[in-house]
Amino acid sequence: MRHAKKAATNLIQSDWMAPEKVKRWWPAIVHGTTYGLPFLLITQSPLALAVIVATRVVTVDRLGLRSGIAVVDQITP
Repeated sequence: MRHAKKAATNLIQSDWMAPEKVKRWWPAIVHGTTYGLPFLLITQSPLALAVIVATRVVTVDRLGLRSGIAVVDQITP
C-alpha cells in the first residue's frame, strides 16, 4: 500500500494540483480522484476506494492534516 501512495503522490499529482488543492475544492477533488487510481490495483471494493479518496480530499488536501500521515508513513513497513 505504501508504494501505491508514493506513486499517487509523486507521479500523478500535477503542478496545478499541488498548490491549488489546499485553496479550492475542485483541485482537491481532482487530486483525490487521481490519488485513488493506484489503489484500484490493491482493492476491488468500491466502498474502500471511496473512503480512501474522500479522506484524502477532505482531511489532507483541504484541511491540511498531514502531520499524522507523516508519522504513520514513518512507522509502516
